[in-house]
Amino acid sequence: LWIAHFAYWGFNQYITQRALGAKSLPEAQKGVMFAAYLKLLMPFVVVLPGICAAIIYPGLEKSDQAYPMMMALLPNGLLGLTFAALVAAIVSSLASMTNSISTIFTMDIYRSFTKSNPSQQRLVSVGRNIAWIALVIAVICAQPLLGSMESAFQYIQNFTGFFTPGILVIFLVGCSQNASTPFSTNGVLNGSSSKFEGNVSDPSSIAFFKSNVGDRVLFPIDQSDVDQSGKDILLGQVDWLQANADYKIIIEGHADERGTREYNLALGARRANSAREFLVSRGIESSRIQTVSFGKERPVELCSNENCYSENRRAVSVVSNLNF
Repeated sequence: LWIAHFAYWGFNQYITQRALGAKSLPEAQKGVMFAAYLKLLMPFVVVLPGICAAIIYPGLEKSDQAYPMMMALLPNGLLGLTFAALVAAIVSSLASMTNSISTIFTMDIYRSFTKSNPSQQRLVSVGRNIAWIALVIAVICAQPLLGSMESAFQYIQNFTGFFTPGILVIFLVGCSQNASTPFSTNGVLNGSSSKFEGNVSDPSSIAFFKSNVGDRVLFPIDQSDVDQSGKDILLGQVDWLQANADYKIIIEGHADERGTREYNLALGARRANSAREFLVSRGIESSRIQTVSFGKERPVELCSNENCYSENRRAVSVVSNLNF
């Protein structure tokens, strides 16, 4: 049972999407904790009605009929409130599920494997289409998969229980690593050390680029235009990239924790594109530059005040000699 709880509350996409959709980190933390406390009510909401149904209606043909039969005993006002809460829970889970499917396909599959650099409008369009396609597939498959089952809920529990242990292990192993991608949260090559970055006194080294040229541009709140101080840093990057033609860069767009996940992903993308467009306008080949947005998911500073917010609103140029 503890495996199921760790998987649901720690790594479930529904919970993750709700937390990332919060306006701020404290709000997300409070929401997750509030949901955890509500979990204590589950024996009264689910188990107790089932026990009562077994006593009051011992001859039910299907166990799925127990809950509707118990709801029929409620007075009209309470019945309407219960039904509204049930519909809200279903819609919330459905929204989180479709959002998860859309985000994973668009950001992790489509954007990673497409040869072009898709615009934000294109990514939003693909995400919406995938959500509709997923819903249509679910409707088509519902009857063949669940129509003959005595209990749809039990089928879902058995299905998720089959995959949950393996998924939990994968996530736990991932959490134990220093980084989950070739680039870490601070825009540094994964496993970076002197053998990767070189000597800071070497003008052609990544260490020199980070320490002397500058690898990041900061932005005001809700802004994606590069200001004069940012342009000065990018001009230095232009000179360095022209002198070191073997290197390419990935520009990471980031935002602070305020706002929803989707908004900050789009804002991070605009910031990365602004830096990219400036470099291209100064003569750097577009084929040497790739952009990616992490939104608010990879803060370099963790606190809920302007000192941290200002450091997290950034576009980071990560130098690499890898092929895109």
